[in-house]
Amino acid sequence: MANAAFAYTNLADAATISGSSQAALAPYTNLQNKHIKRRWVGTLGVTEYLTIDLGASIAWDTLALVGTNLGTTATTQVRASNSDATGVTGEIYNSGSVSGRIDGNYGALIILRPTTAAARYVRIDLSQSGTTIKAGRLFIGLRSSLAVNFSVGWSREWVDPTRKVVGVSGQSFEDILATYRIVSITFDAISEAERNGLIESIDRDLGAHGDFLFIEDTASANLGRDSIWGYRDSDSPVTEPFISTNRVFAKSISIRERK
Repeated sequence: MANAAFAYTNLADAATISGSSQAALAPYTNLQNKHIKRRWVGTLGVTEYLTIDLGASIAWDTLALVGTNLGTTATTQVRASNSDATGVTGEIYNSGSVSGRIDGNYGALIILRPTTAAARYVRIDLSQSGTTIKAGRLFIGLRSSLAVNFSVGWSREWVDPTRKVVGVSGQSFEDILATYRIVSITFDAISEAERNGLIESIDRDLGAHGDFLFIEDTASANLGRDSIWGYRDSDSPVTEPFISTNRVFAKSISIRERK
């Protein structure tokens, strides 16, 4: 298991997104809307692509396309270029075109580049037989990790907010709502530099409402399962459990999946 990572400054939100096709009521700009269910929908059916112009050559190493309707049989490819506005050249990065990157139970394409490099143009190719391709949210940016990973005792759960009512006859009725995940973690060995850097930035810039990508295990073979796109379920303080020469801090974070 590799250390967890946070990715939260989203370059895609200020980018220009185009591609192969868009439905009239489900345009590319839906990929910049925080509500995952407001999806971009292609009209070609089997194969679609997205082209993202970041406006300048900017360093990034993480891409996430969440809220897709694709599964294991989908073929995906991500390329990055500075010389080609279509992104096809892929001289900065080319993931290769393969299937199996998306688990249909989670609907997320997550690409973790092994190194960070600047690129302006990004192209995402998506293909799945018999499918009208859809996606809900796009993230492109940098990821950051703490030197010491989160502690044992962490949890991941599925929450079912379905409202249940018992009628006068004793029968049960359900107002079925969408389930979502919550991941709860605690970091017990945060350095002073990390506390004043990464942790302070997340608290200050995101609060309990800003979206970010949390990757539980950056070496996971199923990044859709082991990552969550969401927001902090509540505010939480940074604590200093004991006094030492090299100050050590702790923080608990609960992340609720965005729908």
